[in-house]
Amino acid sequence: MAQPTRSRQSLRLDVLKKLDPTSEPKSSACTADGSITTLVDSKLAPAAQSEDFVGDWIYIRSTPAGGPAIGEIARVTNVTFSGSNSILTVAPAFSLLTKATQEYERHRKVRPNIINDRLDVILGLLRQNVLLPVTIVTDGDMETSGVTNWTASGTGGNPSLAKNTTYVRRGRYSLSITNGAGVTLGYAKSVSMYLPGGTECLVEADVYITAGDKARLTFYDVTNGAVIGTAMQSDESGWVHLENTFTVPATCEEVQVWAESQAALDVTCWDHVTVWPAYDQGIPLPSFLEFVYDVKKLVYLPVGTGLAGPTNVNAYRVNEGTPQLYAHYQPERDDTGVVSARFYVEGRKPTNALWLEGRKPYPVFSGATDALKDVDTTQAHKNVVVNMTTASIIDDLALDAIEAEKPQLAEALQVKAMMLRNEIADLIASMTPPKKKVITTPFTRD
Repeated sequence: MAQPTRSRQSLRLDVLKKLDPTSEPKSSACTADGSITTLVDSKLAPAAQSEDFVGDWIYIRSTPAGGPAIGEIARVTNVTFSGSNSILTVAPAFSLLTKATQEYERHRKVRPNIINDRLDVILGLLRQNVLLPVTIVTDGDMETSGVTNWTASGTGGNPSLAKNTTYVRRGRYSLSITNGAGVTLGYAKSVSMYLPGGTECLVEADVYITAGDKARLTFYDVTNGAVIGTAMQSDESGWVHLENTFTVPATCEEVQVWAESQAALDVTCWDHVTVWPAYDQGIPLPSFLEFVYDVKKLVYLPVGTGLAGPTNVNAYRVNEGTPQLYAHYQPERDDTGVVSARFYVEGRKPTNALWLEGRKPYPVFSGATDALKDVDTTQAHKNVVVNMTTASIIDDLALDAIEAEKPQLAEALQVKAMMLRNEIADLIASMTPPKKKVITTPFTRD
């Protein structure tokens, strides 16, 4: 089961509820058409005073045909009542007249875009656990969303390549290879890798094989146009592990790895593909990990029982062993380098593929418009994101209170921010970088 997600729109509303718990409605919808400077809503009436909503920010959160765009912000300058409706006058004007059913949010404490910006800041501070294969194959972890790093080729035509989110063992995607009726052999070819002749390489992958179909993993000598060694393959159904070691021929300079569906209409899904020079001890820091301490450990997954039968070549069962600590590593740092850090494992052996357990920042909400950003989602824990975002904004309100010489208000706000952080103390322990102990030398007077 995939981890639950939350959209920016829903998180922003949750933050608003904590910032301003007693004000209602926080979100509503227009009950009639307005104009570019007014919106009409029966839920706002009757109000005790016409000034109740003056100064509030209005954030457009849906866009019916002919209405202003999601993310437009205006401030209420006046309120009038007509029968059962309240009419809010706003400035600046919206791009189009407001429409019946147009959804909006009402913010009293802070401008809505401050919440949006702060949500991104908090996501950048938080970390999510990630497990990645140590591989020199470009997109060998299959975590790139598209298939631009894989080339389709085949006999009788090219297969269809796509990133799959249904049959996945680790990470977000697998690479599916789907043969058409006329494609008797379909390949997904990796980007070429350049290795010295004689290099011993570990080649492995996990593949989901559709019932009745066949999968094959080939290590290929591009320089001489020949298969290296014997390709790994299986015709079992479900998840299968393929693994073997190969030696790059002396005259070879360029190699590829080919993931293959072996017959017409066959479908296979490749969770990852690893090629690793077996005696290389240096592992570069993945580009999306910001700091050395975002790496937790290196592990290997024991190879399962071999699958019997002539159609299974270096094919093994999956899930027959738990991840094991491979070895402690020696970090090498170069903050000015293109690769800022490497990890060296002494006594590297060719018997197991390695996996890196680390923690990477959550991605911020993406999209060219606020409409796209509002529907984008994050896997970060809702309570952690909401409480940390709210606490951060309350910290700013406390500073404003101090500047306004309101110490009691500032203290109350600081206590509220601390309570919000305390609510999530246990959850946040695994979602932030580890704290470093700072050792100082006491000051002494001669």
